[in-house]
Amino acid sequence: MKKESYLQARTPRYIQPCILLLLFHNKSYGYALIENLKKRAFIETNPDPGIVYRVLRKFEKDGLVVSEWQNSGKGPAKRLYQLTPFGEKALKEWGAMIRTKIETLKNFLGAFDKTVIDKRVKK
Repeated sequence: MKKESYLQARTPRYIQPCILLLLFHNKSYGYALIENLKKRAFIETNPDPGIVYRVLRKFEKDGLVVSEWQNSGKGPAKRLYQLTPFGEKALKEWGAMIRTKIETLKNFLGAFDKTVIDKRVKK
């Protein structure tokens, strides 16, 4: 029986700052955000549309984004999302936190390489 990986491919928790960063550059529709998350390779897996839309609704409720319905005449109306000043502040806070997390992860990988990898090479 083949063991499955303990780590499963899923949409990462840091999808929130990725969405904020995309909205920092341009207003966007939900579907376009999903496509840009894939295209920009901000996350390793295909983003779950349900999660993206839940995040957008929460952002709107919390005042990080605002949205308005757009009707182009073709197809159904779509929501156009835009970052607010509060959302920009949250994005900067996420950036600072991610920088700190990167340093912590570098420390972990340094210890990992010295113990696990080096030990395996010496065997």
